Amino acid sequence: MLRNHCLVIVTTALISLFTLSTVAAPAQQFNKVQKQEIEKIIHDYLVENPKIMVEVAQSLQKKKIAEMTVRAKQAAFENKDVLFNPSYNPIIGNQQSTLTMVEFLDFQCPHCKDMSNVIDELVANNPDLKIVIKVLPIFGPASELSAKAAIAAQKQGQDKYIEFHKALLDVKTRLDKNKIFAAAEKAGLDLRTLKKDIDDPKTAALVKKDFHLAQKLGIIGTPAFLFTNTKNLTGSDSIDYVPGAASKDDLQEHIKKVAS
Repeated sequence: MLRNHCLVIVTTALISLFTLSTVAAPAQQFNKVQKQEIEKIIHDYLVENPKIMVEVAQSLQKKKIAEMTVRAKQAAFENKDVLFNPSYNPIIGNQQSTLTMVEFLDFQCPHCKDMSNVIDELVANNPDLKIVIKVLPIFGPASELSAKAAIAAQKQGQDKYIEFHKALLDVKTRLDKNKIFAAAEKAGLDLRTLKKDIDDPKTAALVKKDFHLAQKLGIIGTPAFLFTNTKNLTGSDSIDYVPGAASKDDLQEHIKKVAS
């Protein structure tokens, strides 16, 4: 009888918490032997039904992502000007548009590199889309240098910045100082001017500013995307958030949602 009762417990909320605390009867009502039997039944049941563990993990992950999304959207609204209308970040696409996507990326991030063609397609398919690039250096000194270079490069013109941006993402091996400047040279940037602008303390301050912004949003990895139409930005519900790589169709749906 006890065994049948425990199976019922296992198939309900007890499974998701892996504890006796959710049993209808207080745990103190079970003696030591009964507790050991319950624990063995739970163990054996989960071993025999591993799919349940996967379902529980997926459910908890969805809940965590949902909570993270709510916090990110609220923080995004509280920092909307520096996020969606910055004066210092590179912009790809329609610079005058209110339909805005922000991408946090690291030029060393393999997922960001994989997303490069997807971003190009989004720009081609959405002439009203403005993409704000915020470089989040999370992979060490070379990431930090590339972030500074991205801020500095735009001073030499939008077209040259875009070529530099693509050249960095096309480097499939780990970046270093030589590869970053080789990409800059390939994009037609003046290296002497670029290095001077990279060394400007204001450039490092702007990179740090976006790093702190990412912390406020709870962004811990790249890429990460936020969407809004600034003419309709009245609250956090006016913002969409995608924490991680996504398909072109998925990103397009978010663009469509905030465009209306």
